[in-house]
Amino acid sequence: MIGNNCLKTTNVLGVIFLGMITITTVGCTMYSGCFQSNGLPRKAYFVGGGMQIEWVAPTYGTAYFVEEESQRILQTKFLQKGEDFNLTMGLEPGPFQEKFGMPLGEAKFSLYFIPCHEPRKP
Repeated sequence: MIGNNCLKTTNVLGVIFLGMITITTVGCTMYSGCFQSNGLPRKAYFVGGGMQIEWVAPTYGTAYFVEEESQRILQTKFLQKGEDFNLTMGLEPGPFQEKFGMPLGEAKFSLYFIPCHEPRKP
């Protein structure tokens, strides 16, 4: 009798453990599906780039302004459908190199947009 109860308890704990691992893995995959392993948005969400950007969001979502060489997200902004994302960079080469460790001419600026569902109306 004692052996059967231990076996049942072990099976139940094993199922609970596997369930927790599955939930954690699925949750992480769902969350990170839009991002690369380095934390930057996936290339599929690329919408433009440069030091001057004028772009209009086609739907609700978040814009990510990224410097590709240093792999840094410089700015994020939630946008509503039809909202403009305007950015003009007025950078000086000296301070840029101090902050990013590379000449301004080697930097590559990109804009990504990850859409989301339209917010519910109250």
